[in-house]
Amino acid sequence: MKPAGRARQVLIIDDDPHIAETMVAALKNRYQVHVATDDREGLAILRRHPIDLVLLDVRLRSSDGLEALGRLRAARDCRVLVLTGFGSDEVLLRALRAKVDDYMDKPFNVFELQARVAALLGEMPKDGGPLCKVHHILLYRFDEPHTTMSLARVVGLSTSHLRRRFKAAFGLTPMACLERVRMEEAVQFMKDGALSIKEVARKVGYRDANNFSTAFKRFYGTSPQSHRGVPTSL
Repeated sequence: MKPAGRARQVLIIDDDPHIAETMVAALKNRYQVHVATDDREGLAILRRHPIDLVLLDVRLRSSDGLEALGRLRAARDCRVLVLTGFGSDEVLLRALRAKVDDYMDKPFNVFELQARVAALLGEMPKDGGPLCKVHHILLYRFDEPHTTMSLARVVGLSTSHLRRRFKAAFGLTPMACLERVRMEEAVQFMKDGALSIKEVARKVGYRDANNFSTAFKRFYGTSPQSHRGVPTSL
């Protein structure tokens, strides 16, 4: 259970500043977030603060994250979520042997990260429950024409109740979450360069390419065509 009067504290150990900033932005509204670029900095933070969860990169510039895990746990007994951009069966096996609490590949979806962190900290069930169900729908069925009302009907909540509880859990309303998931998926499709803007729009749930382009520019401040590998034709 969460100690009364204390915000949960999360430590990110990652030497990629962009990844660290993304994780901080995803978690800072709900947790007290600390950042270290290597295991030595992480150890110092663990000794000074009551950290509840460590987000640990496997491959650090100065050390191997999994090799450092024993030293980190000796400083404080807390949950550990391992992240790696070099996912392989060998890395997964090493993580399992190290008895980490969870494992994610990079690049990751920020909403999935938020859900994993909440589950590890006992704030949400790992499966089941209306918020988890809605969150799962938005992550994996983002191409469907959802509304807050339709989602609320699926999970048996009122529209206002779902909107309020979902925003408290994830920091965004269901529709804002859906837009962000769609935009992030669209960028990945466009970086591949195999699909036209119209095809990408349909893949992420927009029936009209012009509406998609307008939403994309509103979200990112740039047009879809400006992204690497994006075909210019609609």
